[in-house]
Amino acid sequence: MTDLPPRFAIDRCLAKRVPTALSELGWSLVSIYEVFPDDAEHIPDEDWIQWANEHVDGALTKDEKIRRSSSLQVAALPIFGLSRQDLGYQEMIQLFDRNRAHIERIALSHPGRQFWTIYRSGEMRRTDVSESQL
Repeated sequence: MTDLPPRFAIDRCLAKRVPTALSELGWSLVSIYEVFPDDAEHIPDEDWIQWANEHVDGALTKDEKIRRSSSLQVAALPIFGLSRQDLGYQEMIQLFDRNRAHIERIALSHPGRQFWTIYRSGEMRRTDVSESQL
């Protein structure tokens, strides 16, 4: 068993303030805009998710549409997405950090492809993803 915290890829849609603040709170993160050229502006979800499969334990996004798209098919790790795209960056930071222990526990268990939705209320729920949805 490792004592290292899980490492997360953070989707470009979360803006640069979110990973900066989460890092200051002690999260271990890598932003995809640091990995891919041109701030990852033209990188399809499938590409960054495939990269994440090999380099991190989980992924954070506010693009909840990923769970209903074919891009999730390449995932081999849990992805945690906010249920709303209209949240301010402070609220995004609070929602992820409020659920941090649960998110880290899931990521460290290496459960494979999963999508977890984090709601404005703070509730976090696993969203069933069947092969027929992909």
